[in-house]
Amino acid sequence: METPVKTAASAEEMLKEEAIHLEEGLKSSAVDSSGENDDTEQALVRQVLWKIDRRLIPILGGLYLWCLIDRSNLGGARIAGIDEAVGLNVGNRASIVILVFYLGYILFELPSNIVLQKVGPAIWLSALASCWGIGLFPGTVYLLSSWYCRYEYQKRIAVYYIIGNFFSSFANILAYGLTQVADNPAHNGWKYIFIVEGALTAGYAVLCWRIIPDMPYNDQKNKWLTPAEKALVKQRLLADINSFETEKITWNLIFETLRKPYMWAL
Repeated sequence: METPVKTAASAEEMLKEEAIHLEEGLKSSAVDSSGENDDTEQALVRQVLWKIDRRLIPILGGLYLWCLIDRSNLGGARIAGIDEAVGLNVGNRASIVILVFYLGYILFELPSNIVLQKVGPAIWLSALASCWGIGLFPGTVYLLSSWYCRYEYQKRIAVYYIIGNFFSSFANILAYGLTQVADNPAHNGWKYIFIVEGALTAGYAVLCWRIIPDMPYNDQKNKWLTPAEKALVKQRLLADINSFETEKITWNLIFETLRKPYMWAL
């Protein structure tokens, strides 16, 4: 009689051990699969961000570059004889021209992003670049900020600044080379600065009209992303917005920020 009891008990123990092993195996497989899913999602995020970087940053950095070059044209043109040619050397005419130019910048930069949302970034930024450039900088910065989460935006705007400021440092060399094309560089060279650099800017603006993407919520115009990539971008931006709304500014957060040395350096 003892043998069947031992056999039944041992069988029950074996079943329990198998159930425990099976449960542990299921848990470990679930952990492994979740880890694989996380790795796959992170790889997809990096792939999508790199795709957005290649599409946005070079073309917008180029727009900022030509905006800076065009803004420095007047200085090079004055050296090349525009003051004497059109009478800017009389009184304070040159200073008044520059003042009027920057007053227009101040007035038209404010509503620029409102129009950008109405007509779309590609059309509006290209039109600004080919016409006068007023409102171009806030428009490009706004477009960059709409595609990235808060903690991804800073590096992109830094690269955007570097592209514009580094290459625009050669603007005066370009202006000097263009003045030498004229038969009388000291008097007629300034014309080539405006003509050639203006034509290059307008041509680049046409290229931007074909390349600059729309806002992330416009699926029809952002055909350069797959449906899965579009969904991922919007999901991440929505999560970032929701986390921003629940984040409260407290005195501890302010004092913690003020204790950081690099904040004072900035």
